[in-house]
Amino acid sequence: MTFPRISKLLGLIVLVGMVLVSGDYGITTDEYAQHKYGEHVLNFYLTGSLDDNALRYSNLYYYGGLFDGLCAGLHRVLPMVDVWDLRHAMNAFFGWIAMVFAALLASRAYGRRAGVLTFLFLLISPRFFGHSMNNPKDIPFATFYIASLYYMFVFADEFPKPARKTLLKLVACIALAINVRVGGVLLICYLGLLSLHLLFRHRIWQERRDLFSLGWKLSGVALGAFLFGTLFWPWAMQNPFIRVPEALQAASHFPWSGHMLFRGELVDASQLPWSYVPVFFGVTAPLIVVLGFLLSPVLLRLELRTKTCWIFFAVVFPVVYVVMAESVLYNGTRHLLFIYPPLVVLAAGAWAQLTRGNGTQRLAAGSLALLLLLLCIEPMRFYFRNHPNEVVYFNPLVGGVAGAYGSYEIDYWGNCYREAMHWIGTESDGPTRFYSARVGNIPALEAVAYSHLQEVENPSEADFIVDLVESAPEKVDWQIAQPGFVHQVEVDGVPLCFIHRGDGLPSPVDERYGGFINAVETAPKSSDWAWHSVPFSGGERSAYRVCLGPICPGIVEWSVMQPIEINGRGVLRLDTLIRGARWLNWIQPVEDRISTYVDNDDFSAVGFRLRRERSLDRYEQTAIFDSNANQLWFQEFKTSKVFGLKELEFEGAYDVPPGVRDMFSSVFYARSFDYSSDEIHALPFFHNERLCEMTLQGQGEGQVTIALGAYDAHRVHLYLECEQRPLVKEPIVLWVSRDPRALLLKFEVPLPWGQFTVELDRYEPGVDLPDVASPDLAR
Repeated sequence: MTFPRISKLLGLIVLVGMVLVSGDYGITTDEYAQHKYGEHVLNFYLTGSLDDNALRYSNLYYYGGLFDGLCAGLHRVLPMVDVWDLRHAMNAFFGWIAMVFAALLASRAYGRRAGVLTFLFLLISPRFFGHSMNNPKDIPFATFYIASLYYMFVFADEFPKPARKTLLKLVACIALAINVRVGGVLLICYLGLLSLHLLFRHRIWQERRDLFSLGWKLSGVALGAFLFGTLFWPWAMQNPFIRVPEALQAASHFPWSGHMLFRGELVDASQLPWSYVPVFFGVTAPLIVVLGFLLSPVLLRLELRTKTCWIFFAVVFPVVYVVMAESVLYNGTRHLLFIYPPLVVLAAGAWAQLTRGNGTQRLAAGSLALLLLLLCIEPMRFYFRNHPNEVVYFNPLVGGVAGAYGSYEIDYWGNCYREAMHWIGTESDGPTRFYSARVGNIPALEAVAYSHLQEVENPSEADFIVDLVESAPEKVDWQIAQPGFVHQVEVDGVPLCFIHRGDGLPSPVDERYGGFINAVETAPKSSDWAWHSVPFSGGERSAYRVCLGPICPGIVEWSVMQPIEINGRGVLRLDTLIRGARWLNWIQPVEDRISTYVDNDDFSAVGFRLRRERSLDRYEQTAIFDSNANQLWFQEFKTSKVFGLKELEFEGAYDVPPGVRDMFSSVFYARSFDYSSDEIHALPFFHNERLCEMTLQGQGEGQVTIALGAYDAHRVHLYLECEQRPLVKEPIVLWVSRDPRALLLKFEVPLPWGQFTVELDRYEPGVDLPDVASPDLAR
């Protein structure tokens, strides 16, 4: 049997194996939404666009619907097949296609040996293999990206007279890439740059007829790829020349304001260091790939220079682009997974050069081949030990998964939940209730396979509680130490998720917040903003730590005083003390005392008093809210200790819409809203992206805008825009409890010189406080 036939046979065996094992992998956090989007895309075409939900579903309309629509269509044809098993099988097929085209590209560029090594390296790359099973966006895009690069090589070999079938295949591959992710339009630019390079290399500008013919062909490829790129993308199809650039801009600056664990520190996803991508690829790829890629610039420099530079460009340019554009990256480097196959091509080409020897060089080449084999063993052992959690692989450069734990994100997608739910389903007999602390609806979807399992919304009602592991090791120790711990899903001894018995696990939040959470959960709920819905009572006190980066220069103490009356209306007084650290007193002592009065009837703040001292000056501020005009009026005086002068610093008013007042009241008073829902109407105060505009009147004129950035199960992201400040649009992140209830645990404001954080430190459910007199808040 010839080598090509053996290669094809082995390739088909790998395909069958990948499809068969794909059912072992869990449902990821993106898959349910992707599945729903696929249904909407399919219905859009089947109904002749009458069902237009695909044009506005979540933020997925920014993505092409090729893969999800295809899976939805196959499920309509094969309804007897589990939808998740079908999606995973299709994902595995696309991953296999990516391996095949990468091998073809390596064979064309560096020879048959490089092609075989490329296929092998991709097969034993645990993360790429794991993503091939259940990543519905990044793997299909990687497939068409590497396929497009391959046909560009065919185009280069046929230049300046490329065959018609080559041009048609280029149109198809680039268009299919765009139909998955809008970044595929950059492949059109790649083709243009390659053509320009070949134009000067072959000097065909001297032949006007050939130049004119080539120009027409390239224009046709570019236009065809662009237009057909929206064939399975309903939203972009409406106006391709406007919406495709809009989607590209949105993808470059995705509105996600979370943090990434990188080298042991939480880093803002929008402000990642330039080293984030190369370091993450360097610690998550097998050593054999890392070494080959680092050696490739030297080993592939001679007669292969042009081809090598072009593949390098396909690997490096996307990284440079996201760094220069300051794009948001999260969940490792999965958004750049498409550069991994061409990166492996370079690594395999380098190893092919090293293991190729004649005469006296055969001994050295044989030794290197033995080293190559030994380096392949480590990732293969990881496969067999930790299937089906290959996607959490880290190489020996960081000590494997155990060494990476606490420094990098591990199972951010919750793939381990399938194993956790299988353990609960097999260990229990009879009706069993479970509660999941996080990761959306994955456990409920996995539990469908076990008819006796039922999800509950309150952990106190659950027989078992499933919780994904926190990234910080000290939080893992806390989770393990909780009463009722019964099982954990682990990789190489590192836990990925925990299972506790429902009667043994306290609130997911630290025990010192227990009284606070209980007040939220037991508070009466009503549809209006009545007094009885306030979950706090007189005598409660909480303290917050105020930090700027690693430095904590102060604290905030917040106390609820006894209810009083002002002009016959029930008012709740809230006292706040802001105190700077003692070691900062020699620089600038800080002690602000604020008394805020909240109207019981409609939750509108009726006024507050503020006194603070800064060095030689003292400030006094009074603010009163006019509920009839929805206006907040300010007056501030400054008094100098040295000269005894008192002067008016500021006087003016803000127009405050009632909806904004209710929004902040609901967050401040821990009203129960579920931020995990995909439906926007689950948040009654988030009606528009721009929440309010407050006009400053008086001595200074200005405009302040508060806008909703994003929200998820544990965070609400707001943006404050002020035309008079240099920080125009900085996100304010409000963290709520993992329950998920609107219990404010901390808020964060990223600043150019550091991260400003106010975090709940302790809570005291009852403190004896003196009665307070009714103040005179007359204007």
